[in-house]
Amino acid sequence: MCCNEAACKTWFYTTIYQIMAGFPWAIAFWTMSSKVDADQCSGIPLLFVTVAKIVFTVTTALSIVAIHVQYRIENKSLKSHKKKCYQPTLFFLFTAIFVCWFAMWVFSWVAVAFRDDCVDNTMKLIWGAAIFPLTLIGIGLCLGCIGIVAVIIAAVNSYLIYFPNCTVI
Repeated sequence: MCCNEAACKTWFYTTIYQIMAGFPWAIAFWTMSSKVDADQCSGIPLLFVTVAKIVFTVTTALSIVAIHVQYRIENKSLKSHKKKCYQPTLFFLFTAIFVCWFAMWVFSWVAVAFRDDCVDNTMKLIWGAAIFPLTLIGIGLCLGCIGIVAVIIAAVNSYLIYFPNCTVI
């Protein structure tokens, strides 16, 4: 790979994130949709499962294309005018992926509202699709707050080096 170390790390982490964000959901919905009994699950929840398996498969495919495009952008041997052509493509791919994910999240809450139409394990997967993004946001906010507190404590402790008789914690 012909890219600098920081660009390689960014590309690698984005690759892992893109694949892990959509691929497990695609597998889960393809697996569950084959086990859905029309007598136990119908209406909007069944429609959600059908749409979700297609959307998460498409977003996984778009993620794979985005990985290739991002690699081309980070590649040092590519001319700058070619990199400029790839950047709008990457922006479009990421936008399409996140719009699909957001739409599926909203649709999952609509399916949850009609949970009486579905009494099998499919409803648990729909609940997971609805709650999981909120859980990730909560974890992210908590980790962000912990990071801010850690930075403040480190800054105060480094300031207190000049005053050896004072301590913070």
